[in-house]
Amino acid sequence: MKAFYKIVLLSFLVGITSCVSKAHKDKAQILIVDGFSNHDWKKTTQIIQRLLKIEADIELTVATVPAMDHPNWGSWKPQFKQFDVVIQNTNDINNGSKWPLAAKKSFEKYMYEGGAMVVFYSANNAFPNWQEYNKMIGLGWRNKNFGKAVMIHDDHVHYVSQGEGENTGHGKRRNVLVHKLTSHPINSSYPDTWRAADLEVYRYARGPAENLSVLSYGKDEKTGKDFTIDWLVKYGEGASLQFNLWALLAWS
Repeated sequence: MKAFYKIVLLSFLVGITSCVSKAHKDKAQILIVDGFSNHDWKKTTQIIQRLLKIEADIELTVATVPAMDHPNWGSWKPQFKQFDVVIQNTNDINNGSKWPLAAKKSFEKYMYEGGAMVVFYSANNAFPNWQEYNKMIGLGWRNKNFGKAVMIHDDHVHYVSQGEGENTGHGKRRNVLVHKLTSHPINSSYPDTWRAADLEVYRYARGPAENLSVLSYGKDEKTGKDFTIDWLVKYGEGASLQFNLWALLAWS
């Protein structure tokens, strides 16, 4: 099972880099941003590192956001432009932490000019007041008055208007039958359907939902409706991918 998730994560990274323009390098430069979350961000980063560190064509760097009372917090600003992909592993729910303004503006420029971001699990919940981040992720963990939601019906995308439906939520983790909706380099080798272990299906994820392509979907037990599992968002010349693979976090 670990080998499978490694293949999935690698295919997502390869696919997301195919969406953007980048200079030829011997190794793909991957940056993991962490430092705060409502989940165990240290463990998550360690697992991603374990999955990817033995790949000869990938070089990993970690940039940890300092605590906001640390003297270096205000000057924290990674050189995003040096990286092909940023794996976003921070979430400000219930902790009040955030990125410094200069780092946020630098990241917006990086993404708009052709960068790539993998929104790793709970990073989708983060920064509801960061307008450009909402555009980057397309859909996030928000209340029903925040924006549109996306459902799938008969293999077609349907939009739920702001204020309709429910706040974002999910049921218990379970084995979910995932359906591929859109073929893309990220998932081109996947079957049309597969059983994903220990997955949460987000119902009524909300946001601008602009320039968004749904890659896969699955059924929410509470409503019996099909919602997005993974989706890709174009942002300027760049792209971001929601990567919702909770089972990674279950590893010791």
